[in-house]
Amino acid sequence: MQNPNSASERIKNHLAYKLGEAMIEFEKSDSDGGYLTLFKKLYNIKKQHQKEELIYQETIKVFPNFKYPDLEKCSDYYEALKRYFYWPYMLGEALIKADQNKFKGGYFKLNKYIQEAKNNYYFFNDIFYNRNELRDLSIDAIKAILSNKQSLLNNKQLFLKELPRIKNLLNTHKDYKPIIENISHNFDYVIKNFNLIEEWLLSNDFNEKYKKENHPYPSLLDPKKLNDEKEEINYKTIPAQLAWEMNLPLPD
Repeated sequence: MQNPNSASERIKNHLAYKLGEAMIEFEKSDSDGGYLTLFKKLYNIKKQHQKEELIYQETIKVFPNFKYPDLEKCSDYYEALKRYFYWPYMLGEALIKADQNKFKGGYFKLNKYIQEAKNNYYFFNDIFYNRNELRDLSIDAIKAILSNKQSLLNNKQLFLKELPRIKNLLNTHKDYKPIIENISHNFDYVIKNFNLIEEWLLSNDFNEKYKKENHPYPSLLDPKKLNDEKEEINYKTIPAQLAWEMNLPLPD
C-alpha cells in the first residue's frame, strides 16, 4: 500500500478487494493452468495479506505512532466509501464467505454466493450510478447511507421502497449534523422503523426541542410515545444499549 493516509488505497488493500481483483484479472486473461492456477494465486494473496497484517500489528505495538489514521479522518473518505460497492470488493466478499463456510459446503455454494454478489452489485450500481439517486444529498447524508452497506444488503427492497422519503428526511436535516450521525449509526433500525422515525423527526416537537437549539444528542424516537406503554415501541421494549445509542432521554 503506497499511501496509508488515503482511504481509497486502504480499502483497495482489503483482502476482499484484492481477491476480487485477482479473480477478475484471471477471467480476462488466457492464463495456463486453469482454475488450479487461480486457486494458488488466491491462496498466496490470502497468506501474504495475513503476513502483512501481522507485521503491521507487531509494528504498532512497538511504534504506536505508525498506526494508520481512522478511515473517517482521511480526506478522500467519501469517495473511498464507494469502493465497498465496486464489483471486485463484492466478488471478493463472496469468495471469503465461501471460505468461512468451507466445512459446511461453502465452496460448493460459491457460484450461488457470486450470483448473489452480482445481483447486489447491479442493485447498488443502479441506485448510486445509473439513476444517481444520491446526487442531490449533502456529503454527510451520502456518508450516512454509504457507510451502512450491510444494512442496505439486509433491507434492499425496503430501502428501495423508502428511498425517496429517506432522502427527504436527510435533506430536511442536512444542516443538523448530530441527527444525521444518529441516523447513520442506527441505519438498520431506521429502515425497519422508518414510519415512526420519520413522523418524529419531521414533527414540530422535534424541531423545537432539538433542532432549533442544535442539541448535540437528539433523540431518534419521540420521548412522549416511549413513555406510553400502550405504544408498540416504548421504553420497556427497547434494550438499554440500543436506547443509549439512539440518544433516547431517560424515561419519566
